[in-house]
Amino acid sequence: MTLSTRPDMMFPAYDMPSGTCLLMDFHGHILSVSMDGHVQATSILSHSIPLLFDPRHSCLTFQAEKVCLYKKEDRIFIAPRDMSCLQIQQEGRFIFLSNGPTYISSNPDGRVDLKNNRENWEKFFLLPYDGFVFLRCMMENGFHSGSLGRFFNAGKCIVKKFHVRYADISFSLEQNSHISFRDSTISYGNISIDQITVLNPAIYFCVFGKREFLDMFILCARSIMKRSNVNFTFIIITDLDIDDVMEATSFIIKKKIIPAHFLSKMEYLYARFTITRFDKLSSYQPVIYSDIDVICNASLKSLVETALLNENILVNTEQGKEGQDIWFGGEFISTDPYLEDRQALSVNSGLFCFNNIRSVIPLFQTTLRICHAAYTKWGHDLKAYDQPCFNYALKKMGRFDLTALSAYVVNFSDGNFDAMEARGLAHFCGGVGVFSSKYKLMSEYAKYLEIS
Repeated sequence: MTLSTRPDMMFPAYDMPSGTCLLMDFHGHILSVSMDGHVQATSILSHSIPLLFDPRHSCLTFQAEKVCLYKKEDRIFIAPRDMSCLQIQQEGRFIFLSNGPTYISSNPDGRVDLKNNRENWEKFFLLPYDGFVFLRCMMENGFHSGSLGRFFNAGKCIVKKFHVRYADISFSLEQNSHISFRDSTISYGNISIDQITVLNPAIYFCVFGKREFLDMFILCARSIMKRSNVNFTFIIITDLDIDDVMEATSFIIKKKIIPAHFLSKMEYLYARFTITRFDKLSSYQPVIYSDIDVICNASLKSLVETALLNENILVNTEQGKEGQDIWFGGEFISTDPYLEDRQALSVNSGLFCFNNIRSVIPLFQTTLRICHAAYTKWGHDLKAYDQPCFNYALKKMGRFDLTALSAYVVNFSDGNFDAMEARGLAHFCGGVGVFSSKYKLMSEYAKYLEIS
């Protein structure tokens, strides 16, 4: 399996040379380049293509090409490096850009021009890409402050004067240039420390085999976008034609597509546990896995906040399944001499969530080993399906939460839509690979939600 090169951002990290930085001005804007080639200062939330600084070669770059700047009709444009004599003066984490006695200056309204000053408006902070993504997610999705013990919604922090401010806390970007999803502890004030946990939620799906399953995913995705109140990135693991998937899901702006090719239906079932192979996805938190036979019927905002701060994987159980332990790892549990508690967990593998892919690497690796061993022994027998193997891995590994997710999931059991609670996710579970009857029922329920 390989990651698609189709990004969910205009300038993905893997298109940026290692070590290059974005240029942030005094007003909290990023220097970028317009379609006609002039330099402007745009919001950190915009999708403009940035002007970059390469510290190793002390030069500006744009789309992997070295560039210089020149003035034309009161605006600053990029040009090939040999067209102008640009002087770059670096002072720690800041640079000044000059052309003779004048300096590139960034105005509060986003205009970039030349001035004779060498003050704050002419000063640019070298912001690493990882730090940019972190700050962008803080502003776009919200975050949790460990010191204050609460969540801040999107838009509740301000980036200005080379500082980030929220509530009564203000921290310097210069002193916290390390900030990223890998290291989110910041220092402020008199050597005080805060742990910032940023929301960058993703939800992923496996869509295999037939085009009709893509239709089911689309029905599911539209309901999530309409009712979840969460700015998810959608991740799709699929063996379908990538161009077809891109076209069919064009209504989803933030998405990643992972092409996958497996040898059997069983490997399709196991694919949900391969997500940890892609370290590029480690900036997403929390992460939800969902089968495609799901309709969102209420907000998921509280769920993602709960999952973000929970160190355990959140799983959903099925009630009323007594005597059906074979679906929940009973074959493994009953023969394991080292398990004292032989009570089945009754976990449904169609919905689960966790705070970051790194937190579930041991569990998912163990699950995959169990899956492949079971497939080798039993072939396509249901004992080797993903769900029994997942239940056994959970039983052996521990570190799971059986209650938090259940508060947001209702497992559909009959045709009475009025009896279905609006918890967040309605799962039309049961019947691996079943399409027509489920799709019809899901469509009817989606229409029911529209008029209820």
